[in-house]
Amino acid sequence: MFDTPAEELVRVISGDLLATEAFTFESDELGFALWRPVVPSLYSLEEPDDEYRNGRYWQTVGIRDRRLGAGGG
Repeated sequence: MFDTPAEELVRVISGDLLATEAFTFESDELGFALWRPVVPSLYSLEEPDDEYRNGRYWQTVGIRDRRLGAGGG
């Protein structure tokens, strides 16, 4: 999951949603959220990867127990 480019992962999960400018991606239906501290548009294509891999990959995944409902409990 953390080695799959962010855009590709969201496309696999949701079908076609673009994640280029999103810090987060949430799916209430699946009960999880993805997060990254930066977005790719903050970097030029020529820049070497920084500690956040230039925002091209998600850094954190949160899992929610769907039995608790949409509010998470």
